[in-house]
Amino acid sequence: MKKISILTLLLICIPQKSEAQNSQSNFDGYYAKVFGLYDVGFYFPQPNTDFPIRETNSFLAFGAEGGVYKGSFSVGVSVSHGYEFQESDKELRSNELDHISYWKISGSLRKRFFGTKTSSKVRLHLGGSTGGGYILYQAKEGTGETRFNPETGRDEYQTRDRNVSAAFAKAGIYFELGVKTKSNSAIILNYHLIDASLSTESFGFNLAKTGLIIQF
Repeated sequence: MKKISILTLLLICIPQKSEAQNSQSNFDGYYAKVFGLYDVGFYFPQPNTDFPIRETNSFLAFGAEGGVYKGSFSVGVSVSHGYEFQESDKELRSNELDHISYWKISGSLRKRFFGTKTSSKVRLHLGGSTGGGYILYQAKEGTGETRFNPETGRDEYQTRDRNVSAAFAKAGIYFELGVKTKSNSAIILNYHLIDASLSTESFGFNLAKTGLIIQF
């Protein structure tokens, strides 16, 4: 994770001659984006457990983002909601958690490493991104208590609802393909190859983050 973050930051700081030459007014403006992604998380244990990973879970998430772009840089803020990809049927013992869904707000800084000229009708971009934010999980927590279920004929562990919040940092690589509609606007299909993240609650990554961007 540290290596990925350091590499992304270094690449963002590297000046790109071709981008500087192509930076014109039609690369300055605002953008709006909707996206979906597949999110995988590995969650840290409770203080009274020894196993390094308490839980692995995956989510489908959808969100929206808005921001500004100038030359090869763009900055945006997004809000997304994710829900458990496959419902877990495991029994939760005392203090064990099952993360059901989340709300996430994050900021992102992106740098285009390679891209087509501003005069090109078709836009093709490759770059890196970094950022961070806040996430609020909705989870089930085991109480350590059991109750007899007459339908199954056995004792079952009881759960309660719990909210878990965390701050996180992220870094990744993105790919964009789109079409310029006017001199200062474009419709772009955005695809993140991978984003890695580290938070106070978990570490993980997301794949297949696909979005539709409107630049204006």
